[in-house]
Amino acid sequence: MPPQFYLAIGSRPRRRDVYVSQAVGQQMFLAPLGSDGARLLARTPGAIVIGDSGAYPPDNQYRITLADYATQITAWTPRPGFRFAISYDHIGDLRATERDDIALRQVLGRSHTPANLVPVAQVGQKVSDVLGDPLADLDAEELADALSYGVSFASGPVEHPVLAIGGLATWRYATAAMAWLDVFLVELQRLSWYDPSIATVHLLGVGRAEIAIRSPLIESFDSSGPVRTAGYGWGNIAPNFTEAYGLSKAKLQISREARLAYHLCQLRDRVGLPWRAADPEALLDDAPQPIAVAVQLDLVPV
Repeated sequence: MPPQFYLAIGSRPRRRDVYVSQAVGQQMFLAPLGSDGARLLARTPGAIVIGDSGAYPPDNQYRITLADYATQITAWTPRPGFRFAISYDHIGDLRATERDDIALRQVLGRSHTPANLVPVAQVGQKVSDVLGDPLADLDAEELADALSYGVSFASGPVEHPVLAIGGLATWRYATAAMAWLDVFLVELQRLSWYDPSIATVHLLGVGRAEIAIRSPLIESFDSSGPVRTAGYGWGNIAPNFTEAYGLSKAKLQISREARLAYHLCQLRDRVGLPWRAADPEALLDDAPQPIAVAVQLDLVPV
């Protein structure tokens, strides 16, 4: 199964970006809860949503508070299209991430909100740092059985990834970060044999198809990449243009919406997800840019 892709639309998205996305088969989105983006998705039929707290960028002065985030998770949890929420993490600050993950779970526990909260592992951590060791509390006999047959602590089907992985984009996919990811996934695979509830991961802010398909443990990933690159213009598409996605060169040069549709189709195609070509006539052209006119004034003294 290919990993699912969630388009990160941000706090203040263009309303038609969601329409264009759904037109090409993109139904999954990530947005900061409590934001205009989340409110737009709440009104969008068929939208499947991951919520986050706006941890990126690290100095986000408009980030929702932990208490308000808990309130939003509680409100979103009963919605049919709500998948899970990313915990209240802090990019580059492991202690603060662990502290606030615990605090958020305590707040949600007091409100009896189901545990659809996904913790965040950051570059450099070990799996056991985030999830613990499923073998640590077993006595000698239980350990022998676990090593021979495996042991499951799962109470039923896994409803969401066991954790999210953040920081890869911040590291700009450096060789060291990617080597860490490979080691982390191997360790996760080992632990999942003992505990099948340790199943899969979600990659935060990763828009590269080759990373998303790096391991079968990667269940899903998100990125704002298609939205950002749609604004870069035709020049970003031109070197590797293909007609496969049903959009002409002429249309792509004059329509940001067409470029968004193109990038979404391309990304979904690269990871093996289904896509459909959008109707070019349904995609709005860019507004014409104002033309500066130089006017020479001949001033005559009075």
